[in-house]
Amino acid sequence: MRRLTPLLLLAGLLCGGGTPAQADVVHLKDGRKLEGSVIHEGNTLIVRHSLGSAHVHMSDVLKIEETADRWDELERLRKHLSAGDADDRYRFAVWAREHGFPQEAKRAFLSVLRLDLDHPGARAALGYVLHEGRWITRADKKRLEGFVRDEEADEWVKPEELAKREAQRKAESKARAAARIAAKKAEKVAKRAAREAKRQARREQVLARQRAIARARAWDRATSVPLSGPSWSGWTRSALIYPYGWGGTCNGYQPFVNRGIVRGRNGYGYNRRGVTYRRRGIGTQVQGNYSGSNWGLRWRIGY
Repeated sequence: MRRLTPLLLLAGLLCGGGTPAQADVVHLKDGRKLEGSVIHEGNTLIVRHSLGSAHVHMSDVLKIEETADRWDELERLRKHLSAGDADDRYRFAVWAREHGFPQEAKRAFLSVLRLDLDHPGARAALGYVLHEGRWITRADKKRLEGFVRDEEADEWVKPEELAKREAQRKAESKARAAARIAAKKAEKVAKRAAREAKRQARREQVLARQRAIARARAWDRATSVPLSGPSWSGWTRSALIYPYGWGGTCNGYQPFVNRGIVRGRNGYGYNRRGVTYRRRGIGTQVQGNYSGSNWGLRWRIGY
């Protein structure tokens, strides 16, 4: 475990831009674990990790588990191996690749080729293959062998296979486009049918109301009894008043009830004194008698 002075810590915070070293594991009394580079500052423990840093009081620490620091090891191997021969640099590049430093490993493999242009390990690590006595990339080797790159499938295939795949993809694309167009058309048809159904429902409602009105009128006509008269009655001048109006003709008479008055006319244009006129409607019976000057009414509800 490294112990840094506050001055070195400040310098590291100002200059350090990479991922901090994950060197130690701090076990806290509440069961939590913190991994990172551990720095002591009096009674405070600073744990630097990839997301920042955590400050922990020493009284909350159960134990500190020291582990190997891969960043320190990287620096140590760089000093000892990167300045060596091609094999030393190759060993450093392999270690960097295996311990999660891909950019450092690539730079180290390239430095190997600067010393040994035909180093097989470095060539293989950088994607080269030996073809007819010279190093070429794997892509160039595939092209020399007559293969072409299928970018969508991320593989090398023969030209005829690529043409077949592209034709199949084109047909599938057309089928998907046709399916989208058909779906849009079906959606439009469904919306149009829904609108027409609503209009038809409104028309049916209107027709139903009209039929109900027609049935009511037909029922009224069917259950009404035409005026039967003239006939003689022994009563006159009743105080009851029929509040509705009705009119019709029968046997030359045209009596009607309107605003509480029963009036009757014969074919000669005058009322006949002492004649009673009657009318029966839906649940209603009305009877009136003309005395020569006034009308007497009798009205009742009957079912």
